[in-house]
Amino acid sequence: MGADALSRPVRSATIISGERMTDPLPVEILQTIFEYVQQHGEPLLPWSLTCPTFHHLAQVSLFRTIRLYSCSRAESLEGILLKSPSILPHVKQVFVIHGHHEDIARGRSLLHHSSLALLLRMLHDEGYIEELEVSWFTPSGRPRWVKLSWEYDFSTDIRQALQDLIRRGSLKTLHLESIHDIPAAETFDLSTLKELSLHNVVVDSRDKLSGQEPTTPSNLEIIQVSGNGASLFMQWLRTHYQTPSLKRISISIPLQPDDTIAGLDEIAAVNEPIMDNWESLEQIDIYSNRADSLDPGFTDLNLSRHLKLKILAKRVDYYCDTDYAHLPPPSPSLVDLVSTIDPESTVQIRLTLYAHFLSLSSFGSLAGIDLTPLADVLEEKRAVSLHIWVCSNWHMRTASIKALLENQLESLQRQGRLRVRTTDVIGDARFWEVDLR
Repeated sequence: MGADALSRPVRSATIISGERMTDPLPVEILQTIFEYVQQHGEPLLPWSLTCPTFHHLAQVSLFRTIRLYSCSRAESLEGILLKSPSILPHVKQVFVIHGHHEDIARGRSLLHHSSLALLLRMLHDEGYIEELEVSWFTPSGRPRWVKLSWEYDFSTDIRQALQDLIRRGSLKTLHLESIHDIPAAETFDLSTLKELSLHNVVVDSRDKLSGQEPTTPSNLEIIQVSGNGASLFMQWLRTHYQTPSLKRISISIPLQPDDTIAGLDEIAAVNEPIMDNWESLEQIDIYSNRADSLDPGFTDLNLSRHLKLKILAKRVDYYCDTDYAHLPPPSPSLVDLVSTIDPESTVQIRLTLYAHFLSLSSFGSLAGIDLTPLADVLEEKRAVSLHIWVCSNWHMRTASIKALLENQLESLQRQGRLRVRTTDVIGDARFWEVDLR
């Protein structure tokens, strides 16, 4: 029996038990069983050899996600899919992970390999891809902060194949990492995409970033932008698309203490999508590594109309490289932002304080964490909940930071201003769930 016959869909299967045949199981239930088996690390090959139905279901599970992480891997998958093209419609997730040590050792680039171009073309023509990611292989010898040139590091065929795949109507989730000068207008079609994640992605400066109000609606529900180019992309997005369905926006623009005024203007430019989508937003994530008064922090935002908002998450990184490591209170901009929340809101505030100790010299002493300004502004917002995480890149110092925060929370509890409901350790972070009184 050929591969096409074996991979032909079957609507139900008859299960034989002893000498008696049980009622047929719907293929959806069998598919769930296969997915469970695969998720728990069990091999599917023995199952695939049992009968045509199980062969088909094994293919569906095995090829739902394909990872193209080296030239040899791309060549192998090219051979499989050319022999069994009926597998292509089962592929839903594609991860292109470049910079594998095998390719580096051989002086090859996945992003210039003909097998990758052919695979992407086949997936575009015959597949129904729902998720696409182009990212780095972590252990590569090339630093992750080095960005790829869209024009020079990608072959012409692969650039065209990626653009065609990204603009295909079936794609719902797109993640791109460390690419610069990508032509946004030619690459992104956001009319059907639901989730977009960009890390260190810089759109081509020749793309139009201002003009008339956008008239093209998008179906985007989640936008996550971080690193260099984040504000530039958000300006392009606001110029070209309306986002009436946006539910979550995550913004991460790390800044250094010596940033110029132009750097602060970038943050202001990102405020606009948050304000524009007050009717639909349910979660806002804000990351800034500028603490205390240095944090430019989104001070122009007003969340009083964001009545659907469920989660407001803020992470602030503190860099300690002196004998006296100081963890200042949550920045004034965060306190100001929280003050604009509707008094009847049930929003959950997630505050993460991350202390980076850059040298052993910063193991001297730690100053306290003052949550009083945040507690003051929450006095009139009793329905708001507060979750706090404290982390450190030196695990032995996390306990010291934990003690600082516990002392502060105990003081506020004695004053009757809040109650700590839950404490926990999640990974390397210490977690507190706080009720306001």
